[in-house]
Amino acid sequence: FRRADDLWLNELNTDMNLTFQKITLKPALVLTHRHEQTDYRRAALDTLAHRDLLLVRPSLELTWRIRKGMSLKSYLSYDETPADLLDCIAYTDDTNPLLVYQGNPSLTTSHTLNANLRYNFMQTRGSQVLGVEVNYARVYAPIGIVLQYNSQTGAYRSQKQNVRGGSSWGASLNYERSLAKNLLLESSVSEQWNVSYGILTMIDEQTGICYNRQNLSNLMARLGLVYDFNKLSLSSYHDFNWNRYDYSDDAQNTDNIFRYSTELRLRYDVSRWTFTIVPCFYLNRGYVSDRMNNNLLVLNAEVSCKFLKNRAELTLAARDILNKETEYASSITATTHTESGRSFLHHYATLTFRYVFDTRKK
Repeated sequence: FRRADDLWLNELNTDMNLTFQKITLKPALVLTHRHEQTDYRRAALDTLAHRDLLLVRPSLELTWRIRKGMSLKSYLSYDETPADLLDCIAYTDDTNPLLVYQGNPSLTTSHTLNANLRYNFMQTRGSQVLGVEVNYARVYAPIGIVLQYNSQTGAYRSQKQNVRGGSSWGASLNYERSLAKNLLLESSVSEQWNVSYGILTMIDEQTGICYNRQNLSNLMARLGLVYDFNKLSLSSYHDFNWNRYDYSDDAQNTDNIFRYSTELRLRYDVSRWTFTIVPCFYLNRGYVSDRMNNNLLVLNAEVSCKFLKNRAELTLAARDILNKETEYASSITATTHTESGRSFLHHYATLTFRYVFDTRKK
């Protein structure tokens, strides 16, 4: 097949900055005019189409400085995403009789609404920093692929349509403070709720789109302690991640994926030398593959030396000394479940030289 696309864009950006005592408003508007042309050829199919679109993207940012060290910020935006011009053409591509593609002249632009509210607080006593944030997003008329299966011929018919949109809500809290002269606490916790819809394959003369609703709950937490005293530095970070998936289709089971990690970093400085050791522990649970449900201990270390009046530094680092480092990931939607793993070049060493040039004039 051959496809040639031409696109001409004209865009107008305008924004304002309005200040009313402690409140600042920043309204903005982006207008985009799109002139498109698509020339598509595949076997006997030969089509040429044009389209003109005006996309409107308004936004509003508000900042309220309540008092010194305390503020409230909110952001609201609206976005539009046009459909591919080729998908909006009334055509039928039956080059492959077992998978027939159809255009959809009724396809419309998708819309997204985003809202965000954040509270920030800073206090010099105890060096405290607090941040609280909530967010909301909703997608209207997203574009999805609808498949219809013919049990007599074994063929599929594919067409893009505007389908049911999903939404998400989220909340997070971040807090830092000094517990003692040389001890710092860092902590955060967040929860995200997502609702999305998967499109189920239609069989024979079935009419009306059937959806499989997916509810996702994502809980994340982080706790860190940092201790600095003269030549010794010690830090400890603990991360927890829990994803829970459930579905409206009773045939699918509830999925729970847990990830936990701990990183310890010990650094000691003596004269021109710096010694660092970093043991990390990882725990993974809830994967379909048993190989991915495991515990990992990864150990890294390095030693560095500064010379030439501290302008030069030579570092010898040993990575993954125990030969255990592996990264796992999963992608779960209302219609697909994908798991993957990636191993790295294990237990290797690097030698790095760094020199800082003095650019000051003499």
